[in-house]
Amino acid sequence: MCGRLACSLDSDVLVTKCQFQDKAGKTGHPEWLGAQHQPTYNIPPTGQVPVLYGNLGDRFMRCMRWGLIPSSHKKPLKEFRLSTHNCCAESLLERPLYASCFKRGQRCIIVADGFYEWNSKKGAEKIPHFVHQNDKKLMLMAGLYDRTRLESEEDVLFSVSVITVSASDSLSWLHHRMPVGCIRFDTGYIIRKNR
Repeated sequence: MCGRLACSLDSDVLVTKCQFQDKAGKTGHPEWLGAQHQPTYNIPPTGQVPVLYGNLGDRFMRCMRWGLIPSSHKKPLKEFRLSTHNCCAESLLERPLYASCFKRGQRCIIVADGFYEWNSKKGAEKIPHFVHQNDKKLMLMAGLYDRTRLESEEDVLFSVSVITVSASDSLSWLHHRMPVGCIRFDTGYIIRKNR
């Protein structure tokens, strides 16, 4: 599920579109940190995706590596062999890699125009399908993030995984999994299944 992402907006536009209202009713925008997002319709796993994170008071956005690297991993990236760009909501608390992020409150929102999926049914021709919101608004996908400093690197590496659930009836013809959608991010992270 969720084999490629698309985000055609640059960092400045993303920050503007991700405005929020705090509990006092003030409108704010997240602060962009780190390297700017380069608009693209083709973000593969291990690519850089725009992510919204923070707490009820402070919100930030930055590009993160798509594929969670745990804080305990310090060796070069090529030595990390797990596929972690998606994680199953049903089992994330049973897997230490994801459970530790969840328990530390390292929840986030991956911001995109949509995602590509290839039909996973046996015998079907592999044709990419672009899944997006009907109203062309940004797709907000629930995720978990972590950060680590690799032995050979100077900077902290931020990485993220998209949380997935069983596909809804409207998407099950395409794939058996889909991202967990977020319905809002103004006064807190309220997450629901995207059905």
